[in-house]
Amino acid sequence: MKKIYLVLLLVSIYTVNNAQKVYFKQNFDYPTLDGSTNYISAGDYYGPPVPASSAYIQIAPNCFYSSPTPDSSQFTFIGTSATGTDSIVPDGNGGYALMLNKVSGTSNSATLVRSVPLADSAPSFLVIGFDLTPGQFSTSKVSNSFYCSLGLVKDTMRSESTTTGLTTRLAISSNGGSTNIFRLRDPGTPTAMGVDSFPTGSKYHITFIANDGDSTVYHTYTAPNGTIDSVLGTYWDAWITDSVGNTTKELTGRKMPKPSNPMQGFRFLITNTPQVAYILDNILITDGASSTLPISLAKFDAAKINETSASISWSVASATNIKEFAVTKSTDGTIFKSIGTVPFAGTKDYTFNDNSLGAGTSYYRLTSIAKNGAEQYSGIASVVNKISGTSIISLVPNLVHSTATLNISAAKADAVSTRVLDLVGRTVQEKSINIPEGNSQASFNFTTLKAGSYFLETISSDGSIKTIRFEKQ
Repeated sequence: MKKIYLVLLLVSIYTVNNAQKVYFKQNFDYPTLDGSTNYISAGDYYGPPVPASSAYIQIAPNCFYSSPTPDSSQFTFIGTSATGTDSIVPDGNGGYALMLNKVSGTSNSATLVRSVPLADSAPSFLVIGFDLTPGQFSTSKVSNSFYCSLGLVKDTMRSESTTTGLTTRLAISSNGGSTNIFRLRDPGTPTAMGVDSFPTGSKYHITFIANDGDSTVYHTYTAPNGTIDSVLGTYWDAWITDSVGNTTKELTGRKMPKPSNPMQGFRFLITNTPQVAYILDNILITDGASSTLPISLAKFDAAKINETSASISWSVASATNIKEFAVTKSTDGTIFKSIGTVPFAGTKDYTFNDNSLGAGTSYYRLTSIAKNGAEQYSGIASVVNKISGTSIISLVPNLVHSTATLNISAAKADAVSTRVLDLVGRTVQEKSINIPEGNSQASFNFTTLKAGSYFLETISSDGSIKTIRFEKQ
């Protein structure tokens, strides 16, 4: 019987969102071009001494590479020690995120620092956004805190105080105990907690809005929920957005402890309690400006090519000083991640293929990026991909050093058999996996395979077979 695939797509667009100056941006999705599974040698590491037990640090090359002369996506200090580690992990959406894991001890560890100024002069207004998944590895639920600090930070493990450069900071804190929930918190004096409590283990988007300007002047900004809000100089606000897009203003008009310290750098840090991990992703720091980019789009569309691919196309009506376009994708219509860039060529029409189309609805949005770093978002285009059976979307990386992640889409939950075949058809490795309905990931360890070409084959319970080729170093 011939299978019929139902495709619903189309979309609307109409641009003109606000342009912003981007000071820092990092989503940890740098591709593994050398097949090294995101390892670099300890000699390329700018943090403190590497523990003797580790020959390598899990830091993706050129992804968040720690450098004394960083660009707008790099840190100056990555604080990994025997008591805390920073590791690249799958983000569940085909990309990567950073896990900060505090292993033991009560001293500060597992930290990321940007001490080199974000701009030529310290900004007086910053919007700091990032995704955070709070989680605990401790068998006994204990209290802990994750900090985002602004100010004259230094390349050390230790957090700043108001006397050593701190301007202000936001905490995300767990209360421990049987409930094991967390809240946004102002750790200043007096301290204050956010209005809502959230369970650990789920992803949230945090927006930290800091105004270090004139203490008599309000700064107006567009809030994460799309409304217009304002914050007085030397005060800050904090918002949280959950995984389904519900947004709440958790802390309002909190006083900066030392506004005279310029907001030229930042630090992310886990402190105090051991045996705890947080997953950090999609850091974006901007000036929150509301000016408009010199670009206008005539259209932005998305269309399905086949079960695993979609075509994204757009037309430019007019543009000035545009550098490139970033095509971003989301599975929930709320949190978007870049899947590729297209240089601005001065022409009218552009296309980009997404070769990792999953089951269900995929949402696309275009980011126009100016030469000065300012950004503007398009409207959202969507593709509904109804599939039958199981489809292999991609194997990342395709050039394998030791481990790889298989991205799969399934019409229904299924028990799938997998096997690795060499070029003459011999089975050299087998594994059974249970996959849920929709998009999912499965990890494979290919360490024992000899260098060469192989096929990874999946066999669904209905007998359908899908195959993808990969290279083992």
